[in-house]
Amino acid sequence: LAAFLVGAARVTDANPMLTLMVVNNRFRPGYADSVSALIKLTLFLLDVADLTVGEVAVRAAGKALNAYKNAYYDPYEMDEVDQRVERERGEQFDLSCYYNDRRQGDRVHSGVPVPAAEDIHAALPHCELLWRPEVNIPRAKLHLCVDSLPGAVELVLSADTRYLNRDDMAALARAIEEAAVQ
Repeated sequence: LAAFLVGAARVTDANPMLTLMVVNNRFRPGYADSVSALIKLTLFLLDVADLTVGEVAVRAAGKALNAYKNAYYDPYEMDEVDQRVERERGEQFDLSCYYNDRRQGDRVHSGVPVPAAEDIHAALPHCELLWRPEVNIPRAKLHLCVDSLPGAVELVLSADTRYLNRDDMAALARAIEEAAVQ
């Protein structure tokens, strides 16, 4: 999340960074066995100006946990709030940037040694940028899905090309990668 926020801020010059995080609420008691869609979108806002990637990671960690745990709301009421705020401000605001960490399992690797900086930098030439047909992601100005691959992390970016073309998306992918390495 921190690498995404920093990378996107660097490429778009937008700050603070506002994204809608996709939240799986199955960790709540009683929902684990439900056969239903239990996801919500929750707003996540963070000012990343003049911060290191590490500082953004620290600030984002607590805010993200809070956002994930409190992502319960009535979507109709959310629409009403959106409309009211737009009327009060006299302008529309853009909620079309999505972040979805779809990795499964434990992301805290207790007891696993942290790779040395030289090992991380040595892995960079093995990174690939691939263009694939649309992967059935809802149309948005920007949508990032983070997936697990054996020994790697996959970033699946989808963008509305009226706002971000292929060069912009490639720059964003590289900026996220650069922030992650930092």
